[in-house]
Amino acid sequence: MLARAFSNKSISKNLRTRTQITVAILLTLFLIIAMFTSWLTLRKSFDEFERKSITQELSRLELWINEELESLRRSANDYAFWDDTYDFVEGNNPGYTEENIDPDVFDNLDIDAFVIITTQGNIYAEKQRSVNSDGETMLVPINDEFGLWLQKRSVITTVQKTIVDRGIIDHFRNVPIFIGAAPILRSDSSGPSVGTLLMIRIMDSRRIAVDNPLGSKEWEIIESTSDRPITMGLNRSNNDWTITRELAGVKNEGITYISLKSEAQLHEQFSAAIRISSINLALMVIITLILIGYILNCIILNRLLYFSEKAEEIRASGDLGIRIPHDNNDELDHLALTVNGMLDELQDTNRQLYHDSLHDTLTGLGNRALLNERLDYTLKLSRVEGEPFALLIVDLDNFKDINDLHGHAAGDAILARTAIQLIEWCGSADTAVRLGGDEFAIIRILPSNAIEELSSDVDALRAAISGSQDWEGEQLKVSASIGIAISNPETEDETASNLLRNADTALYRAKEDGRNRFCIFTPDMREMLFKRMTLMQELEDAIINDKLTLFFQPTLDHQGKPFSIEALVRWQHPERGLLAPDYFIPIAESSLLITHLDIWVIKAACASLKRLRQYFPDLSMTVNCSARTLFEKDVTATLLSEMGKYGLPESTVNVELTETALARNETEMVPILERMAANEIRIYLDDFGTGYSSLNRLHLLPFHYLKVDRSFVRRIDKGDQTITRTIIQLAKSLEKKVVVEGVETETQREILERLGADYMQGYLFSRPLPEKELIEWLAGVS
Repeated sequence: MLARAFSNKSISKNLRTRTQITVAILLTLFLIIAMFTSWLTLRKSFDEFERKSITQELSRLELWINEELESLRRSANDYAFWDDTYDFVEGNNPGYTEENIDPDVFDNLDIDAFVIITTQGNIYAEKQRSVNSDGETMLVPINDEFGLWLQKRSVITTVQKTIVDRGIIDHFRNVPIFIGAAPILRSDSSGPSVGTLLMIRIMDSRRIAVDNPLGSKEWEIIESTSDRPITMGLNRSNNDWTITRELAGVKNEGITYISLKSEAQLHEQFSAAIRISSINLALMVIITLILIGYILNCIILNRLLYFSEKAEEIRASGDLGIRIPHDNNDELDHLALTVNGMLDELQDTNRQLYHDSLHDTLTGLGNRALLNERLDYTLKLSRVEGEPFALLIVDLDNFKDINDLHGHAAGDAILARTAIQLIEWCGSADTAVRLGGDEFAIIRILPSNAIEELSSDVDALRAAISGSQDWEGEQLKVSASIGIAISNPETEDETASNLLRNADTALYRAKEDGRNRFCIFTPDMREMLFKRMTLMQELEDAIINDKLTLFFQPTLDHQGKPFSIEALVRWQHPERGLLAPDYFIPIAESSLLITHLDIWVIKAACASLKRLRQYFPDLSMTVNCSARTLFEKDVTATLLSEMGKYGLPESTVNVELTETALARNETEMVPILERMAANEIRIYLDDFGTGYSSLNRLHLLPFHYLKVDRSFVRRIDKGDQTITRTIIQLAKSLEKKVVVEGVETETQREILERLGADYMQGYLFSRPLPEKELIEWLAGVS
């Protein structure tokens, strides 16, 4: 006994050392990676913030410049469209400038020069601001060099012929000049123009310092010349940012740019953030090391040694009444719980069954009342023990089809066999019940280390249920969808109804994802719903922006000649690749998008058929349409309009409707289909044999072609031809043509030809093809 204990302690010491070294190495690597990642992330965030800031400052500067130019232009217009100004230039108002252009006007208009240029290009009047030693504004003639420069600026002289809608920016001696220019006309805008009136503001460094809308930030207006190339964009040099771009929307003779320089404001903050982040990470690593050391020594290794000693004591003494203490907190407590459970099973091998009223008579499983009782009990136990459990709801896929096609006796046999499979899967502590119909529920006890195994266990259950089951010599295909909700022992207000609702939600998700699968409920299923809505919005965008495409699968007659082409929609998703209809049609059918999608297919099919008939004049096409679209849209009018638009003859674009859709809306559907038939639109009854049509419905509905579902074709080369033969004979008696889809082998083709099928469609002849490949295929068989 002492030797065994010594051996256990040596193993514990070895395990402790190896674990501590491994954890220390991993945490050190984590610290290095985290610090590097933090540096990259913070640097990118700080730089992006400063880029946005300086770009906004430049936009504000550009707005201010445009506002100043617009103000100058309006002021120039006010004086230019004034009869006194016009008379002055005509020589009839000699006192005009003394009366109307004085220092107060210059101050009010914030201008540095007032100039009138005649239509001959001469300066007729001129005044320029000058400030004396007392700071008073005086008006003096402009200097000759500036005046001569003004007369030569073509952008100014052309103003005499038109009204400038924006101000003018130019450069004199590399100094930016803001100019408001306007042709001198009568106050009623009548002419002819007798000259150009200019109001000028000189944007030298003094004025920019006074009028700077950005405070102390440096900016300038630059004129591009051959000896001064301009580089546009946002650049960083050390801690300074410089942004330059073209100043658009102003009149000038060259290209004008504005440039803004700003010092990086967040450099110190970035350094401080890096320091703080590094310190925090280092502290986290140190604290984690301490905690892991505590957990290893006090919680795991010492307890593991203690549990081993207790287990050896039970083995040596043979006393099954001994129990290993545990707190139900972790995996080691689960080890103790497992051993204790084994001892409990040895002491108590039988459990009393509930009364027959709590069980289902067909399957022998418990019923809903038993489930509610067990759920309440398990919830209380879960809170006491601190262990979660799983609630599974199992639903057989398309079970109604089995009942309708093979009778309720076949359905009952499937239910009984499913119950046996559930019982075989459940553990002794689990509860399996039949909720009603084809729906079952399971309470699955989950010891701590079994949560990770739950998915594989449930998938094994699903696989056991799914497959073919024999019924009177016929193989019935069965599959199951499973929704799972896992309890939370720490949630005091969790109820049985909440768990049932969560499991139902997960079941709905499993069926929505395609059936024959399981789904575990998580609080983020709302996020999944959001993703589904996102996909729906992407589909809507694809429909609106014409991002879908059509593939085409031909239908052939006995001679191998193409009889018609079925248009099949595909979605080239930017991230998920080419999507088949099975992926997005259910989403469209659950919303209003199905009507928009069907109309898109009709329009695209007509356009494609127009192109195809240029090479194959006798070609016709079918499009699939949902019952909802038939009720909500005038499909007949749409088809006739599109065929007329492309010059397509009648009966060249026809409609395929599923038998299931017709079965649900038979009475309302008849007048719609009769209108189609009256307008020579042929109607195909698609997927026949899967919608349980009655003979009465076949007589009522004015369809022209009957398409046998591919599920029957798969069985005919195995000797099961009865249903297919019956369907073809039924169609012949109703004087309908038969199209068989899903033909994949030569044997199937030969059998169908003997049975009397008129037309065939399937991979034996061609898979669905894009338009270009279809043309090549048609050329090869023609």
